Amino acid sequence: RGFIWYQGESNRGEGMLYRDKMEALIRGWRTRWEDDALACYFVQLAPYNYGNTPTALPEIWEAQTAVLDIPHTGMAVINDIGNVKDIHPRNKDDVGRRLALLALNKTYGKKNIVCDSPLYDHFEVEGAALRVYFKHAATLKTRDGAAPDWFYISGIDGVYREANAVIEGTTVVLTVKEISDPAAVRFAWDHCAEPNLMNEAGLPAAAFRAGTIPVDGLLRSLVPESEGMQMVYAFDPTNSIAAEGRTVYTLDNSEALSGKKIERIAYFLHLVTLKDEVRWIYVEIDPFTRNLQHIGVPLPQKGAQFQQDVANMILKSNVKNLPTGKLSGAIEAWACNY
Repeated sequence: RGFIWYQGESNRGEGMLYRDKMEALIRGWRTRWEDDALACYFVQLAPYNYGNTPTALPEIWEAQTAVLDIPHTGMAVINDIGNVKDIHPRNKDDVGRRLALLALNKTYGKKNIVCDSPLYDHFEVEGAALRVYFKHAATLKTRDGAAPDWFYISGIDGVYREANAVIEGTTVVLTVKEISDPAAVRFAWDHCAEPNLMNEAGLPAAAFRAGTIPVDGLLRSLVPESEGMQMVYAFDPTNSIAAEGRTVYTLDNSEALSGKKIERIAYFLHLVTLKDEVRWIYVEIDPFTRNLQHIGVPLPQKGAQFQQDVANMILKSNVKNLPTGKLSGAIEAWACNY
């Protein structure tokens, strides 16, 4: 009638690629059994402290949730019965029970049995608050009676802060004193997250992230002087690869802005620590080139070698002991770094 699957620890770091691998596995088995409706019920990985990259596991959780778009599938969430110090938590009884609930409801027609964990549906912004709606929840509660935990929201600046969470029916209302313009939300977005939110059947809510932060949101909020400038490129130095000899940008307006007069050039870099602390630097200079292709990120295989003094440099930053204000300096790009 179907199969169950519990795997994925070694796929940490693959992100949505894991979802595609699961689809290939499911389609392969259904082909071999000549049954397009063959059930697939799988277990979402348990929390575990991997010691680095706390978001790599949540990205696998996200990919596993996306598998539910495939018909005749179901997911057992176990973020409340894991062991962050043991990659193979010992409580397999409840894992089996939750898989059985899926089979009883979805395969054997026992519709009175609640089998699905609360899943993110959508959110709405209500002034300075953000309201999250869930599927598969007649009611919401917490297993310890405390306020829901592991909710974080961000304004347009992209900085996530722990939220005050209040359950209202099948929704959770989130607020942060420092955020007046909520734009995005994360729930249980850490490999050690063991959230307390669950539905009426005691099944725990699954991790998720949602919302869109403007690519220049933090820049505009920290450096008001940049408001009159147009963004040419956006680039994630922690997650990018060169393809076919070209830098992969998250935003590339170079063609649309080609031929326009360049009055000033600016660079803005912000990095977020594992504790969600933001470090940023902004530098603005007179044009050292009239070609927008020359202000982007150089590629090592191109053998970039460039060094030139720049004029009228202004630097702003929150990095301690870094000189700011009007300075003199140079711009450099080399094949080994930039």
